[in-house]
Formats: sequence, structure tokens, C-alpha cells
Amino acid sequence: MTTPRKDPFAGGPLRLQRGLSVLATLGPKGRIFVLCLFFVVLLGIWFGLRNYAENWEKGRDADHPPTKVLGPAGFPFEIEGVPTLDPSQAAAIRDATPEEQRKASDEALAYVMLETLQAPAVAAFDTNLMPLVPGLAEQIRQDPAPHRFKFYRFRGKLESIEEKFEQGEGANRAMAHYHRGTILVDPGDPPLRITFFTPFPPRHQDEQLPVVSPPMELITDGFVRGRGIFLQRYLDLDPASRETPTLLIVATLLERDYEARPVETLADVGLDAIRDDKSLWGSPDEPLLRRPYTLSLLRFVKYAEPRAGEAGRARREAEKLVPEGFDSPEGYDALTRDPREHRAKYYAGLGALIDTPFVQDLDGDVRVEANDAGVERYATGLIYTDNRFIVSYAAPASIVKGLRKGARIRYEGYFYKNRLYPSKSGAYQLVPWLVLTELREILPEPPNVIGQLVFAGAFVFVIGAVIFWVVREDRTKEDFRARRRRRIAEARPDEGA
Repeated sequence: MTTPRKDPFAGGPLRLQRGLSVLATLGPKGRIFVLCLFFVVLLGIWFGLRNYAENWEKGRDADHPPTKVLGPAGFPFEIEGVPTLDPSQAAAIRDATPEEQRKASDEALAYVMLETLQAPAVAAFDTNLMPLVPGLAEQIRQDPAPHRFKFYRFRGKLESIEEKFEQGEGANRAMAHYHRGTILVDPGDPPLRITFFTPFPPRHQDEQLPVVSPPMELITDGFVRGRGIFLQRYLDLDPASRETPTLLIVATLLERDYEARPVETLADVGLDAIRDDKSLWGSPDEPLLRRPYTLSLLRFVKYAEPRAGEAGRARREAEKLVPEGFDSPEGYDALTRDPREHRAKYYAGLGALIDTPFVQDLDGDVRVEANDAGVERYATGLIYTDNRFIVSYAAPASIVKGLRKGARIRYEGYFYKNRLYPSKSGAYQLVPWLVLTELREILPEPPNVIGQLVFAGAFVFVIGAVIFWVVREDRTKEDFRARRRRRIAEARPDEGA
């Protein structure tokens, strides 16, 4: 009697065969689900890598590791809104007749002087100030009422200044010590002059001097600029002692200004005054590393302007300005270690903008510093190089138009000086400061749409082919098992026999 063979496929759980994977335990629907899940994961990885490639600069937004910590960098003081002054004081001013214009309105003048002296918001306000120019001055002369107690800015030649000491109480105590003078704003016909009163002594500190604390000197002549509050039409004496119409201003700021001079060669920049050796770091002279030497900096910007951008390319080629590279640990260290040897040398590199370029403008909220190069607009900012170094820069405003934080850029420019840079963490590090002639965005190549479609189509085709193969494989196995069952059934003896 033949022992019947047990059918391994008859009932019970499916037995695992040697060499079969875990997928073999799943049915056709389970395997298709796993493959679809695998497809979704691959798709997510692809989108993630693509997004990272398009936003690669986010991985470069960190500061260079600090090498010395000196404490927090401080917080800016901001003023919002125009300071309000008592309109009744303005309404009480009388300046219609020549007799009224020969005398300042004592009560209104003392009131505004006291507000300027005691209210920081009044003394520091400098947002969107209108410049006193001949056209505007003529409007003020014709109808001064709408302009009283309004803030304006001005610049011109200081014709006279005198220090006054008087007795005063209450609001008049602001008149106990003040400075008074006249400024020739425009020598046209008729000339535009202002008469100013200020409770602050107009002093100047020459930061071109290579000493930590330059002496403060009273401004007694030369060109000045400032801002102030208009009070009334006024009649004053010119340098020839002739009576002349002026505008009476309470000056909230009066500082040194300069007559523009040509900057044609590097010798005109005045680089010899700069002290920025690395040995100053940690010494009593360390503040010199933070000093911009503004006159030299803006002269350098003026020197770079005709060589900047596409318009200056021919000039750069004619002067054979071949840039060197310094974006390596060795080159970066050599530049900051021995700045005098590398002063005014021409360099280039690649990187990304840490911040959107900051433009200082003579007519903007943040005014360009007083300078004798005639620069009225320029840009500053920071670059994060490809080798993860920080570079500070100043540049003509024309070459930064349209650039934004994180832009991939190529830069070219002259080495200016070492600068002590305060990072976000409060740490300081020594970074090179360049005056740029080129700051150009490097745009990524346009995507290959056809290639992406071909890749996506091929990917979908492969996944579809795998799914078809799995389904076909499962059906083939089922057919094979069905035929095997039939063969076993045919070979099995009849149990009823």
C-alpha cells in the first residue's frame, strides 16, 4: 500500500521556502503596496535634494567660527514717528514785516531750544528730511506758516559762529549757553543763507588721525552740514555787514563737511594713515581695527567708480587689473596678518551674500558720511566665501542693484584694510575689507525640462515594469501550483479503491 503524499499547499499557512525573501510572504496587493511606498519615498528624496540644491546658501548662513570673544556688540537706538512740537508756539511767531524779521521770536526760540536740549527724539530725528535748496527756500519765504517747526537738512559754508552766555530761567534756561552763526547754503542770486541757533557746541573729531582718541575741536570755519527745525524768516548780517534775508533754524546737529576734490590715483586715497596690523588686536590700540577711516574709504570708493561694473570693464582691462585669489586658509591668513604688504592689491573670488547690500544715500534715511570725494551713495555688506571665510566690502551703489541676501556672486576689488567684525554671537574676528569694482550674481543654468521629463518617464516606466513583473510572477506561480496540484492528484491512488 502506497503512503499518500501530503500536499504542502493544502490548507494552513503558506510555508516559507528556503531562499524566498520577506516579500514572498505578502500577497500580490501587499507587494504592489510596498513598491508604491518605495516609489513615494524615492520621490520625496528627489524633491528634498532638489530643494536643497536650490537653497544651498542656507547651509552657508552661519558665521565663521569666532577666535576671540569680547562681549555683545550692542543694540541700535531707533526712533519712530516725527517728534511733535507745540503748534501754538509756531502759530504765535510773527515774521511778516522787516521789523519782525529783524528779531527772533524769543518765546518760540527758547521753547524749541529747550526741546532740542532735553528730548532725545527731537535731537536725533533724521528720517526723510527735506534738503534746504533754493527752490524750497523760496517757497518758505513766500509762505512760512506750513513750514514752521518742520525738520530740514542743509549743507554749506560756515560764515560766522559765536558762543553766547546769557541768563535764563524756565524755558529760557536753554538760552543760557548756545552757539549762533550763519551758513551760506547757496551763493546764487539771491544767495541762500540760514541763521542757526544750537544748544550743542558744533565739534569735530578727525578720525583720519591714527590715534585711539582724536581730540575734539570746535568747528569755526569751513564747510558744514546738519539738520534742524525751521522757525521763521529772519534778517541778519552777511560777512560784509550788510543786512540780508536768511531762514532761522534751530540746529539739532551741525558737523564737519568737505568740499569735493578729485580722486584720480591711489595716492589720492590716503592709505598711509591706516593702522590695522593684527598686533593691535588685544592691545590698547584695538579700537583702530574698528575704525573705517571714512575719508580714505570713500575716496577709495570714488577711485573704484570708473572701474566698476560693465561700464568699467574696458578701464579695468586697459589697466591690466588681473585679480589674485586669497580664498584659502593660507591666503586669508596672509592677507590679515600683513595688511600693508597687500594694501590696494586686486583680488577676486566666489561666495554668497550674507545680507542684502546696505546702501547709504545722501537723500536716504541713512545718510552717507561727510567726505571730500563727493560720494553721495555707496553700498556695504558681507560676503561668505566658498571656503567659509567672511569678507567685508564697500562698493559703488551702481553694482549692487537687484542683489539680495543669499545670492551666489562673484566679486572683484581692492584690499582696503583689516576690520574687526562683530558676529551675531557677540564674538569678534579679523576680516579683510575690500573696495569692490564688481559684484555680479552667478545665475544657475536653466533647468533641462526635456531631460527631467525623460527621467520622470523612465522612472515611471521602470516602476510600472516592476509592478507588471510582480503581478505576472504571482500569476505564473499560481498557474505552476495549480498544475502541480493536478499532477499530484492524478498520481495519487484512488482512495476509494
